[in-house]
Amino acid sequence: MTRLLRVTALFAALMVLTASTALATHGQPLHESPIGGASAGVDTYGDPSTCPAGAVWRYFHSGTGELSHLGAVTVEVTHCTWLDSATTGHAGPGTITFTAANGDSLMLAHQASFEVVTPTAGRLLSLIDLEWEVVEGTGRFEGATGTGGGSGVSDIDLVTGASTTTVSYWGTIAYDASKKSAD
Repeated sequence: MTRLLRVTALFAALMVLTASTALATHGQPLHESPIGGASAGVDTYGDPSTCPAGAVWRYFHSGTGELSHLGAVTVEVTHCTWLDSATTGHAGPGTITFTAANGDSLMLAHQASFEVVTPTAGRLLSLIDLEWEVVEGTGRFEGATGTGGGSGVSDIDLVTGASTTTVSYWGTIAYDASKKSAD
């Protein structure tokens, strides 16, 4: 009789575990696939007082782009920046937030390295290599996971102070596609 109760209890526990896994993904498996795209926008540089010690500025970027799984997006970026030499540096911890037209969003934690080159007098280019990891999402990206990289260029006009950045992103994400918000 005791063995029958144990087997019954084990069966019940397995059923609950199976049901909770199915409910967590609305009965759908996570959709894992490549993600990629690009964005461009305007940069600003601020006080590093909210950054860890040694940062020289806090970077802000606001732009638009196109990203697979989201379509047209707005992009918001922030991170702390350190100079490692006269022509190299690194950035992070930082966030990149992509928001689709329907409100679904994907937030990435990122870190980057960069090299500064001077193509002409009065102009700097910062050549960027970055790594990212999904840390949060809304809509169909709630509970998403993933990692990837990117490369970009910041174009800084030393005369006017204007700065723009263009970045290409790639990687893999997994999410519950059945949670898609209404467009």
